Amino acid sequence: MNPWWLGSGTAIFLIGHAFYRAMLRSGRVADRLVAAVCVVPLGLVTSFAGWAAMAAVMVVLGVVAAIDHRLATRGLT
Repeated sequence: MNPWWLGSGTAIFLIGHAFYRAMLRSGRVADRLVAAVCVVPLGLVTSFAGWAAMAAVMVVLGVVAAIDHRLATRGLT
C-alpha cells in the first residue's frame, strides 16, 4: 500500500470540509487548510510505524475539533 494514502486521504477530507464550510459561511476555514497541509507528510510515517502515523493524524484532527469547540463556545465562529 502506498504510504501517502493516509495523509492524502485525510487532507482531501479536510479540504472538502473547509470548502463546505466556506460555501455555508459557517465558520473558520483556515484551521482545516492548515491541518490538511500538516497531515500530508504524516503518510510517510506509515512506512515504518503505521500506528504512529494513525496516532499523529488523530492528534491533528483532535486539535482541529478542540479549536472549533473553543471558538464556538466563545461565539467567535
